[in-house]
Amino acid sequence: MHIEFTSNDGLPIKAIVISRGGKKGGKNQHRWNIMIDDQPHCINLEEATHLKILKLQAQQTLTTKLDEWIPGNENVPLGFILTVQSVEETKAAKETELQHWQTQNVYTEEDDDGQKCISLRWVIQPKIKEGLPSVKARLCARGFEEENDFRTDSPTCTREGIRLALSLIATKGWDLNSIDVKSAFLQGNELDRTVYVRPPKEASTNKVWKLNKCVYGLSDANRYWYLKVREELLKLGAQPSQLDQGIFYWSHNGEIIGIVVCFVDDIIWAGEKEFEKIIEKLKSSFQIGSESSKAFRYIGINLKQNTDNSIRVDQTGYTQCLKQIPLDREQILHPNRKLNSMEKSQLRGILGQLNWLAGISRPEISFYTCAISTKITDATIADIKAANKVVKFCQSNESSIHFPRLDKDSISVKVFSDASFNNLPNGGSQGGHIVFLTDKNNNSAPIAWNSSRIKRVAKSTLAAETLALSQGCDNAIYISQLAAEAKLINKAPIKAFTDNQSLFDAVHTTHLIADRQLRVHMSSIREMQNNNEIELAWISKDDQMADVLTKKGASQMQLMQALQDGLHLQ
Repeated sequence: MHIEFTSNDGLPIKAIVISRGGKKGGKNQHRWNIMIDDQPHCINLEEATHLKILKLQAQQTLTTKLDEWIPGNENVPLGFILTVQSVEETKAAKETELQHWQTQNVYTEEDDDGQKCISLRWVIQPKIKEGLPSVKARLCARGFEEENDFRTDSPTCTREGIRLALSLIATKGWDLNSIDVKSAFLQGNELDRTVYVRPPKEASTNKVWKLNKCVYGLSDANRYWYLKVREELLKLGAQPSQLDQGIFYWSHNGEIIGIVVCFVDDIIWAGEKEFEKIIEKLKSSFQIGSESSKAFRYIGINLKQNTDNSIRVDQTGYTQCLKQIPLDREQILHPNRKLNSMEKSQLRGILGQLNWLAGISRPEISFYTCAISTKITDATIADIKAANKVVKFCQSNESSIHFPRLDKDSISVKVFSDASFNNLPNGGSQGGHIVFLTDKNNNSAPIAWNSSRIKRVAKSTLAAETLALSQGCDNAIYISQLAAEAKLINKAPIKAFTDNQSLFDAVHTTHLIADRQLRVHMSSIREMQNNNEIELAWISKDDQMADVLTKKGASQMQLMQALQDGLHLQ
């Protein structure tokens, strides 16, 4: 459905309604996912003014009470705009899905002799296809009805692996591409156990289906798909990563010439010109839906490649869909009141969204989301206000991560580590670090970061800083090995930075520290230093990139500039 409304600043906006942004009848029932100029957004149509329908697809109806709505009248009461769905398109989508089950040999039809069957259900999802709204239907098994005595684990590319892959693609100057496999799980390996399902009424049959493929909804559907993809990639000469099983490389004369990254059925690839022939062979092994290049969404993240082959990552659409928890006057006047069960549920919901955002593209909010999460048991209205403040900050300060084209002959790994002693409830301390790939021109690409409560109670600032540095160095070594596997770096010391003089001095001596529990972590850091795995350096607090990951009120400017510009000061 095409709509037009007036924004808060009085500007007329035309958009396409895609799907709900909240549950029908829930507190967010008026929030909708829309497309404005091919960009995803989430708005509250209840707050929109001068809303009217511009275009309704043929056979499309508004599935709610529309006694007061007359076809041809563009003005529609907001209370009536609950959902838009085409009856004919939904029917056609279901028929298409049933055809896929037949053409992919998903099942064998058998007489109903009382076999134990799993039920099926339809999942209907509005989508945008070639710029126009459409409907997708997927037939899913209720996998929870099956006794689970088989393996269900399925490797997917890690966040660090995806970021390193993007850095490799930018540095190599390759074009960034994506592949969408049509009905991917139906193209997985053959099922090696007996599973019966009861067909949907749309199949018009009294028989039952014996599954040949592991369909959507079964507990191990992801695993069967991964094994099929891995099998096909290995046939084409892929070298799977030993550290991240969602990454596959192709080499020639010791140089990486191509890469494929798999996150379930979402695939991105890039490589030299000759690597495109391998991708064509891969595509011939599956039924491919859509393909994208340079700019697209991948696992809910916006990826855009610039003309210099650098890559920018953001979650703008997701960020704008965040909604603050509404507070009434009584709640505002009593900030120290403990939350009831409903309020805790609301707080957990927004923290889950913020944690996802912090882990993917907004590390600068990591401390705030972590600090609020540690108080969830005894949370108060003040914590809701703090969470709302983080949401407002994210929406008011758009941000992105830049993966520049690095100088491949001078790439190294740097880790910034920091801690704040006793700044969390119950004597807890916050630790944090961020790992970059950098080059001699100060270009930098963030690969990993962490901000979390230190696992044990630290007895001093030195203890907190030591524990944080130990974790940061471990992560940096992993990133270094991952980068070496991708032929991005040669073995060289990791540059680790701390702003704690006592820690720096302690690492460069052999004196025993008083805290006996801390001696193990200190010995580990000293061993890494002595083995030339890391090179520890002291920096001033003003240059500490990880400062914002560990304390309230720390300046976010330096880290955000490094993320958005792809440059750092060290």
